[in-house]
Amino acid sequence: MASVATINPPSSREPRLRPGERPAWWDARADRTQFEAWRAAARDANLSVDVWIALLLEFDLVLSDLQRLDDPVGLLERATHGSGMHHLGPWTELRNWLEGAAIASTGADELPELLVPERIAVRLTPGLELAGRLRPRYLELARACDRCAALQGRTMESWALQAALQQAAIC
Repeated sequence: MASVATINPPSSREPRLRPGERPAWWDARADRTQFEAWRAAARDANLSVDVWIALLLEFDLVLSDLQRLDDPVGLLERATHGSGMHHLGPWTELRNWLEGAAIASTGADELPELLVPERIAVRLTPGLELAGRLRPRYLELARACDRCAALQGRTMESWALQAALQQAAIC
């Protein structure tokens, strides 16, 4: 008797990308040995694998963009604490993104395929192993940076560059 495997597709309600992002597929077969670790880390963070990887990849790109600064991590930590001003969240789908429960994961994924923002995918060499670019120890800072950026309706990259320019103007 033949058996049929049931595969649960990713939930259409589960965010796989930040709202407003243009999606791009990324073939992550080069990182096949990392899939279970990624799934476990994403599950522990209550994020989908796609969101977990996109946050860490963008954070890595931000750190690369800011590498000439003395302490880019410190700059980002200070910037997430901001000036103490309170902001209203954007009146868009980003408002839901800002709510922690709204990006909770069901644990479904489509590895070896990842869905990442196109603006991030175009900065990476196709076939590149991603594992070396993912720094899970910075996940909470990456989330805080993304949250600050979303409050302003911006990407983490543009928010971080603005924070660096503001810091340079102060010094």
